[in-house]
Amino acid sequence: MKIFFIVCALAFAVVSSHRFRGKAQCDRNEHWSASYCNSCDRTCRYPTSCNLMCYPPQCMCDEGFLRDDKNRCIPAQKCPRKHPSLGNEHNVAFNREDGLAEFIRRLGFNDYSLLAANIIKRHPLFKSSSANRPSPPGKPRPLRFGR
Repeated sequence: MKIFFIVCALAFAVVSSHRFRGKAQCDRNEHWSASYCNSCDRTCRYPTSCNLMCYPPQCMCDEGFLRDDKNRCIPAQKCPRKHPSLGNEHNVAFNREDGLAEFIRRLGFNDYSLLAANIIKRHPLFKSSSANRPSPPGKPRPLRFGR
């Protein structure tokens, strides 16, 4: 039981110490954010993808700056280009949960449902006139969406 209380006290001390970390410890082009629920720190890899979440107090990049791979806040225009043949506006990241959502947005869709509706509308299975005929016994009838 003593060990439990010691572990809890240490955890509390660690969490509390982060609360008292001040602006003086932030690097250049950063500011101290004591808010628990604010927008996330944007990065060069994900300049537009940002989930509103709750974070511990931390140093965040100033407006117009993005965090690079070395964890420094640099001017957004100095971020390295991911695909030299395409502009930065075409950069898409797939190794993050929100990467697919960002890709869909860049295709011109606002959400997954619009993309799904567009795919369904164009897919041959749903355009086929056979979709309206009864299925042979033992075979499921394909669903028909749209026209």
